[in-house]
Amino acid sequence: MSTTQTTTVLEGGYIRLDDKLYENGDLRAYFGQTVDVISTANEIPTVMANDDRRLTLSPIFVTTALKIARNITLAAANNSRNKMGLILGDSGNGKTVATYYLAYTIPSCIRLCAWDGISPLVLLKTLLKKLQPEEGISRGTSQDVMTQLLPQVWGRIFVIDETNHLSRHHFEKLRNLVDEGCCTIIFVGTSLMLQSFENPRYSIYLEQAHRRIGGRQIYLNGALSVEILQEKLSMFFDPKSLNKPILEAFRKYNWGHLDEVIQQSLRRMEKLNQNLTIALIKAAAKETRAEVIKV
Repeated sequence: MSTTQTTTVLEGGYIRLDDKLYENGDLRAYFGQTVDVISTANEIPTVMANDDRRLTLSPIFVTTALKIARNITLAAANNSRNKMGLILGDSGNGKTVATYYLAYTIPSCIRLCAWDGISPLVLLKTLLKKLQPEEGISRGTSQDVMTQLLPQVWGRIFVIDETNHLSRHHFEKLRNLVDEGCCTIIFVGTSLMLQSFENPRYSIYLEQAHRRIGGRQIYLNGALSVEILQEKLSMFFDPKSLNKPILEAFRKYNWGHLDEVIQQSLRRMEKLNQNLTIALIKAAAKETRAEVIKV
């Protein structure tokens, strides 16, 4: 029997954990059925042992954007024909966090990440490996791998991060997988990905995939609400020091940069024996090259 946690949803969307014994190590199904967020790896160590998908190092806060991303994913999955969705955002705006959030809160969801130079065949093999991790790497052509994939993908949701690296050839094979295998695919990338759909040379080939996405898309701007930001900062700083100007100073940075600014602020406070101030935050942001966003 392994020890894990039950959860209580607090105002602002943050999840606090309470001790509970949980016999089954399949936390993926457990969280998918009971909550819409997960917490840190050190609070739930059995996740690392029982799942090949890693946890982020800090808690995942349930923002409105994440809830919308989840609703879009489920809407695509429940659509009888157009079973695709799109999550866009600039670097550091929380796209990868969203992919882990979806993978851990929807039991049928599998996350994978593309990379520069990935071929359509390797992408299909990666999907197949995710479905049957105990098997070796599949051999054969794209057609061979597709034949193996189709019977196994029914009802599954695949969230593909870094889809900027995919070409029209990837999209066409994935569209075929959606249509013939009755699965759902959510593409996650930057706005550069849309250039493939809008490029006159390729748009005719991608029209069907674009149509299947339809209105099921969201753009993540990386901004945090004041409530969630305050909850996050309270994990690192004295809550009494988190006045409105301090909160606004931190709120200028997106998800990706915020963690770096927090850690650098803590280092400066310790090294210089200073209190948390706006000037210190700005200095920390400058040292980490954090870019200001529009809130």
